[in-house]
Amino acid sequence: MQKGWYSIKQISQITGLSTFVIRKWEERYNCIKPKRLENGYRIYSDDDIRLLLAMKKLVDQGYSVKNALLSIANEDISDKSAIQSAPLSHLMTSLPIKRLESNTESTILDELIMGGQQCDEKKMLHVLMNAFHEYGTSHLIHEVLQPFLHAIGEKWLAGEWSEHHEHIASMTIRDFLVQIRSTFPEPDHAPILLAACLPHEKHEIPLHMILLEAKLKGWKTMFLGASPAPMAIERAVTQILPKKVVISATTTTPFEQDPEVLSKLDELARKYTDISFYLGGAGAWQFEKITQLKYVIVTKDIKEMLRITQSN
Repeated sequence: MQKGWYSIKQISQITGLSTFVIRKWEERYNCIKPKRLENGYRIYSDDDIRLLLAMKKLVDQGYSVKNALLSIANEDISDKSAIQSAPLSHLMTSLPIKRLESNTESTILDELIMGGQQCDEKKMLHVLMNAFHEYGTSHLIHEVLQPFLHAIGEKWLAGEWSEHHEHIASMTIRDFLVQIRSTFPEPDHAPILLAACLPHEKHEIPLHMILLEAKLKGWKTMFLGASPAPMAIERAVTQILPKKVVISATTTTPFEQDPEVLSKLDELARKYTDISFYLGGAGAWQFEKITQLKYVIVTKDIKEMLRITQSN
């Protein structure tokens, strides 16, 4: 590697962007022009890294990729020389913040609902992937996926969608989140966030959103799965020793099947005082014994759960 040049894996680690996203931005928007070695491998410059960091900052705050590029090139960033001269470590905090001013989210939601109505998994994945590349991960989670999940639930309750509509749409979201999370690098010595549903709880999508958000913030993420076997959470905590454990109970089924499940979880948290345990979900809040927890932190909704990932 020539001095002052970086491989795509290195700039992925520096910027926090996956290699998949870097290639897509390069191919679709021609925003960076890597140099190619004789063996065909791309290598990237400091200027490429600075531009990617600037784009990432703006996309995370609501810009489309196209508008981020226009903002960097035009009046939204008045001192364009700052991009070339600023230290990489300071660039992320030096750029302006602006929200989208269009009805983009409602258009995307309409397309997703149409795909769900048609049971068209390929169409929904295509819409989600485009939204991911255009608007960034955080915006996608909060402004697209959460409203779509709410719409799925409303249509099922109203009888507009049958069980197979709900299942196909939900599994499409789950598979998409798992796929995206797998593309982001994971530091070897990062703190571990372990996520799991309670036994008999099968709704895992909120945990996948939390895991993706955590991955972006530098966590090493592990998922125990939906409806894990009894004692599986305790065994995983004992072996892995994560820094945080996030447990989900979207329904009341876990408490109906095992009325002592909360006391068991609280006892586990008591044994491992160096580990922070969190429990969230609508099902948990409907269980009267929830107020008896002493060592487990109870969160009210997915937004509050997502804030768990902000510090490690």
